[in-house]
Amino acid sequence: MPNADQEHRYVDACLRCRKTISDHEAHEQAQHAAERRREDADQARESLIETLEESLEGLRHGERLADQDIASLRAQKQLLASRWQALSEQHLADEALRHRYDQALAGYDQIVQARVRLDERAAPLSRPSRRVTKSAWPA
Repeated sequence: MPNADQEHRYVDACLRCRKTISDHEAHEQAQHAAERRREDADQARESLIETLEESLEGLRHGERLADQDIASLRAQKQLLASRWQALSEQHLADEALRHRYDQALAGYDQIVQARVRLDERAAPLSRPSRRVTKSAWPA
């Protein structure tokens, strides 16, 4: 039959074991939760990128690029950038997603810059030249 000291040491050892097991389980649960948050952030990023990629593809294959299309694309890019930043503050993106993000932004820049060049070149064409005005060309 164990004496009081042995019983006390046994109870203390059991409590330490239970605490250790509990700490390990809590740590494992925290790791799983962090992994789920990371996966959720990656899925959200992927969804954002896919949406922008689809919009860019639609604009590339469209017949016209209206002012409304550019405004919508700018708003979508701004939302993407702010959501990407918020997600990155939680968890950094993996290299593949970061590369797709950079490619989508490059596609965005390409379309917007092409539209700016078009607007710059079209502006002089939309104003009648002095020659046409002097020739009394019918309006």
